[in-house]
Amino acid sequence: MKRGAWIAIGLGVVALIAILVLVQFGAKLSKAEPQEETVAEAPPPKPPEPRYPIEAPEPPADESTDDTADQEDVAAPEPTPLPTLDDSDAPFRAAIDEAAGPSAVERFLVPDSVIRKAVVSVDNLDSDPVSRRFRPVIDVDGDVPVIRSGDSIRLAPSNYERYKPWVTGFVSMPPATLVDTYSRYYPLFQESYEDLGYPDGYFNDRLIQIIDHLLATPSVDGPIFLKQPKVFYEFADPKLERLSWGQKALIRMGPENAAAVKKQLRAIRDELLSRASGD
Repeated sequence: MKRGAWIAIGLGVVALIAILVLVQFGAKLSKAEPQEETVAEAPPPKPPEPRYPIEAPEPPADESTDDTADQEDVAAPEPTPLPTLDDSDAPFRAAIDEAAGPSAVERFLVPDSVIRKAVVSVDNLDSDPVSRRFRPVIDVDGDVPVIRSGDSIRLAPSNYERYKPWVTGFVSMPPATLVDTYSRYYPLFQESYEDLGYPDGYFNDRLIQIIDHLLATPSVDGPIFLKQPKVFYEFADPKLERLSWGQKALIRMGPENAAAVKKQLRAIRDELLSRASGD
């Protein structure tokens, strides 16, 4: 039974007990002057707890060899406070720069509203694509290469090479380092997620849900046939065309690239879950 149904039943039981108590003791009360009835306001419902809580990583330990470092009364350095969401681009890009290298930042990340755009894009990966102006990364270079034979259109294997730099950059980043950076800036991701219209939701729960969705992408090892009803190509197979934006992207990058991305996603998911469970 769903949690909401249990809550409804519980409230119904409480209300029934309250009515029975009032009826039982009301019969024993002597008549008195009617008094103004007061109704206590019900407290606002408590937001649900996150399924996968996440906390900021511990600040690095002081490796100083100074004798004072061993004294208990030496205060640990305070962590640098987070910027506001509107001022987060420069420090967040610097953090990604440290985790992935400056070439990845300059080559792949857009210059502005990175966290906001990341939240919007992640939230839509299991549905339809968002506009390019809401994406945190730049587009893959070049046009989609195809092979035509009569009325048949196939995705050219050379298309997979267009994704290689992206995949190489993504899988080269240590999952623990990625999750450290993400955890550090998580309050800003959460703020952006609430601004998107989820005041009682948790972005980390949504992120793991999206990772699971991407990991469920079917593998396509043979030729990928396309059609071109208008300007853009579509998958000729209706089952593939009905897939989400994120799953289609994994298929378009080819089986080897998709397998590498899935492997990295599993490692990131494991790291996130280990943080949530406190392991």
